[in-house]
Amino acid sequence: MNRAERTVDILDRVDDDPQGVYAAAERARQAATAHGRTEDVGWADYTEAEAAFGSGEWDRALAAGRRAAAVGEANAYLRLTVRTWHVLIPIAAARGDQALLERAARWYAALEGKFEFPDSPYSRVIRAAQDIELAAAGLWTPYVPEVEPRIISFADEPGGPSWTAALDRVFRAWIEAGDSDGADRALSAMTVALPSYPTVTSLGLGTYELMRGRLAAARDDSETAVSAGRAALEHFRGGPLPWWTAKALRLLERVGGASYDEVGEAFEIERQLGAVRPTA
Repeated sequence: MNRAERTVDILDRVDDDPQGVYAAAERARQAATAHGRTEDVGWADYTEAEAAFGSGEWDRALAAGRRAAAVGEANAYLRLTVRTWHVLIPIAAARGDQALLERAARWYAALEGKFEFPDSPYSRVIRAAQDIELAAAGLWTPYVPEVEPRIISFADEPGGPSWTAALDRVFRAWIEAGDSDGADRALSAMTVALPSYPTVTSLGLGTYELMRGRLAAARDDSETAVSAGRAALEHFRGGPLPWWTAKALRLLERVGGASYDEVGEAFEIERQLGAVRPTA
């Protein structure tokens, strides 16, 4: 039985059942340790990190992610290591953890000229999101990812903490660069594809509404922005998905649709997560 067969069912549950994922990951970790399967131990830690990222248990996510990254780096398990960085980098960016971001940048830089990441709809977005965060920390060359090659990426099923975080980060980069038309084309691809995913999670649905709200806000359509922000908030609260809840609350605040108590809720979420600035 290969690694994917052992973890795929666990990963399918990270959005909706983090506590169940923790228990399943521990069982997988114990079995892998007993049989000397070092890489599988790392994948169990990565799976725990994904679930803890989504559930807002960021200290746990960092601890599990650091273990997974250490196993990956020590044994040249590239796929395990890079998947783990997809979790650790957004947390480090939100917390202003420059040391961890520098470690990630060094790891990526060490691969230059030695390894090319495969081109795929997943890689086009997830890699760009990491580059954007590293650039924001002054560790990478800033750039705005091209829209057209990534439209197909937005037609993939949204779900999973690291994937939805990357989708939103790249989408936000287009908005911040003033390319609302490009963002609209990507979101339209998701709008068309979404009905074909009958099991899409609350995290995936909420991320779609969050991006719809971001686009509306960029176009000064505050009514749609508030409506979409409220829809996103409803999905995220059902997780619970605290970081994403804060994203929706801060969007509502920016368009004048958040109450005083809701702004206070966003602040409290950010405090508990250890974020060093309001959630974008």
